[in-house]
Amino acid sequence: MSILSLPKITANGLVGLVTLGLVGVSFGLWSTTSEMKQMIAQLQNQIAFQPQPSIDSQPPNMEGTEIVSVTSKQIDATQLEASVSALSKTVASLSAEVASLKSQSNTKVISAPTETSFTKETIYLGSTTTQNREWTETGLEVGINSAQYPNGVTAKLEAGTSIIGGEVWVRLKNKSTGAVIAASEISNNSSSITWKTSPGFKLHPGGYTYVLEARSSSGEVGNISGARIIVER
Repeated sequence: MSILSLPKITANGLVGLVTLGLVGVSFGLWSTTSEMKQMIAQLQNQIAFQPQPSIDSQPPNMEGTEIVSVTSKQIDATQLEASVSALSKTVASLSAEVASLKSQSNTKVISAPTETSFTKETIYLGSTTTQNREWTETGLEVGINSAQYPNGVTAKLEAGTSIIGGEVWVRLKNKSTGAVIAASEISNNSSSITWKTSPGFKLHPGGYTYVLEARSSSGEVGNISGARIIVER
């Protein structure tokens, strides 16, 4: 039986084999490393191009939402308080105006007629009787202020009187000062009611009370059916 003889391997050949093996191993490692690098690069690319979640897509911050809601309610409450305050001031102002108007409506204001508008005014005194032989106040009186009338006006006394036997007289007197207005005297001796008008006279400057005086020359009943003051231009 023959024994196969192995070729002799020299030291250089052994080194070559080892070197060749190392080269193979190195190539395998390099190949594996290269594949890993490619895989890592692909993963990095996928990560880079993967869409990031936007701020809007993030779950809401409930704490922040509550803060915004509370702040909004506080602002609404402040605006409401301001509106109520403004309305209160408006109501107070309107109430004051209404009170002022009511006060003015309770005060009678007599304005002076203008020069062009005034024509004639009749002031009624009333009716009465007298049996006094002397001039006596009848109680028929009225307050007149000359400032209520334009310049140039005159006043007249008109009266409807009657008497049976004798003569009845009437006139005006400034009760405030006691001054008699002689120009206003009217007399009548007829038993039927007769209306007569006195000559014109000037009202006393200012505001005074004028009273009707009457007398009966015979002491008989003198009737004053009506008396009035006419103010005209």
